[in-house]
Amino acid sequence: MSRLRLHLDPAQYALDAAARKQRTHAAEGSAGGGDSVYSSFNVIMKRKAQENNFKAVLECIRQVMNADIQVPEWLHDVLLGYGDPKDTHYTALSPLTTVDFNDTLVDQEHVRQAFPDKTVSFKPNDKGVIAPPFRITFEPEEAGKGDEPGKGSKRGTVVCESYLPPDPGPYPERARKTNAVRFTEVQVGAILAGTNEGLTQVVGPPGTGKTDTAVQIISNIYNNFPNQRVLLVTHSNQALNDIFEKIAVLNIHERHLLRLGHDAEKLETEEDFSKWGRVQFMLSKRLELLAEVGRLAASLNIGADVNYSCETAQHFYLFNVLARWEEYGAKVKGEMDAGKIMALFPFHDFFSNAPVAVFTDKMTAEEAWTAAEGCFRHLQYIFTFLDECRAFEILRTYQERAKYLVTTQAKIIAMTCTHAALKRHDFVAQGFEFDSLVMEEAAQILEIETFIPMLLQQQRKGKPSRLKRVVLIGDHNQVFSPPPLRLPPPHLPSSHPLLCLLAYRCVVCRCLCPSLCVPAKF
Repeated sequence: MSRLRLHLDPAQYALDAAARKQRTHAAEGSAGGGDSVYSSFNVIMKRKAQENNFKAVLECIRQVMNADIQVPEWLHDVLLGYGDPKDTHYTALSPLTTVDFNDTLVDQEHVRQAFPDKTVSFKPNDKGVIAPPFRITFEPEEAGKGDEPGKGSKRGTVVCESYLPPDPGPYPERARKTNAVRFTEVQVGAILAGTNEGLTQVVGPPGTGKTDTAVQIISNIYNNFPNQRVLLVTHSNQALNDIFEKIAVLNIHERHLLRLGHDAEKLETEEDFSKWGRVQFMLSKRLELLAEVGRLAASLNIGADVNYSCETAQHFYLFNVLARWEEYGAKVKGEMDAGKIMALFPFHDFFSNAPVAVFTDKMTAEEAWTAAEGCFRHLQYIFTFLDECRAFEILRTYQERAKYLVTTQAKIIAMTCTHAALKRHDFVAQGFEFDSLVMEEAAQILEIETFIPMLLQQQRKGKPSRLKRVVLIGDHNQVFSPPPLRLPPPHLPSSHPLLCLLAYRCVVCRCLCPSLCVPAKF
């Protein structure tokens, strides 16, 4: 129950009290009754403008009801309440045979613990070491020995291949960031399900690592499908900031992160991930990288003004940088002399300011070539970044740049479900698109709040829905003020819309909908 504290006018109250004494014969509550106005009266409250969003949300719901909308075919029947939720699980769709788990699994023993019912075989990396990151291939399951046909357990084979991540170059700011959480078997299963296409539910009480699981799902989607976009939605700003701060410290480049909403400034991060902060970041980074292009041109004795714009920088890269690298690669191809590989490297002067020497006398030919590739990969990063900044040169106003950031630049976009309802019309008008939807605090989000984020993009005519996966994460025992729940009649399926919350419906009826219950920690 909410309690309101009213500040009354003391002078008026004194007059009313005096009038009450003088009118003792007047009926209480009638005109002229002294204290009747204080025993029962109406209160009109004016909410802050940023919180007064009821009308806008209702207008969004009305627009959705009147619009010609479509949801993914694989999710359509379940949303309506009569489909079998099992058909939306990734195992019933098209599961990936090979998944890059990146830094999800921290060591060899962790892989075995994550797949206890599988036969695990390992392949070392190019250095002959079994260490993360791991790329896992799931081979077809075969019936176990002694099992009767059609009965008994099946034990599949998992091939875990260790590989060397690309060398990012000699500068520490581009060093690879790795995960330190040792996920449990159930959490790894949730990460695998969330990386695949389909509907995934992750259930568990507070403190069971649901947020860390959600963060790793987003990281794996980002690394496995770099061209896809992820929409992250939560019920509250606090939960959104908590999960976004964890995403920001992973191996995800900050230019691909965007936090929408008025509480973005409350993020406890060094960078500003709001819409305007990201625009300013891209503009400042453009100037910084163009200065690096000028330094690179000077190291190659090229006097032209190649760092005037992103376009001139791209021409410089194509005709001077890439050409020199291809010529260098042709000269040292198959070369076993490390000294020659180091001597012919064309960018010595540019990397002279590296905190650690690029080449050392003790390097083998393979190590020298790997170091050279790392340097060229750093150059590729510079010019790739500048290519993405090119749109910010063409677009002159902050509104146009912010629109490009939302619709094209950012790969992981975070917002609350209320913000999604308030801005749905703008998102659709701008051509906003995404491939994955991750919902934290799913059990506290009403069905309409779950449905609206799925409709932030306009489906193209003649093409299937772009939405490929939906991940619901929460605790169905912490449902946020729902209407009284009633179990459906026996003749109706358990997923009937009588249950008010989509997440509650999917989670409580686990007999029909595969879900991953994260056990509590004691």
